[in-house]
Amino acid sequence: MTTNYTVEIDRELRWSDAFEAQCDLTNVREPVILDIGAHTGQVTQRYRELFPSGTIHAFEPFPEAFIRLRDRFL
Repeated sequence: MTTNYTVEIDRELRWSDAFEAQCDLTNVREPVILDIGAHTGQVTQRYRELFPSGTIHAFEPFPEAFIRLRDRFL
């Protein structure tokens, strides 16, 4: 069974950045966010600020960057 979800948005609506758009378009209090290629956590930090009740899964394949990411958030 396939379910199609449609979101109607005002075509004239503009945001100054993608993070604001995601915040406005997300109608979920506790979203699950995947940060793929998280590097050292710049985007992860922004998601934490915008979605403090959300769950963020950050993935980073490079060991040096992963260590910095882990140390920053654990």
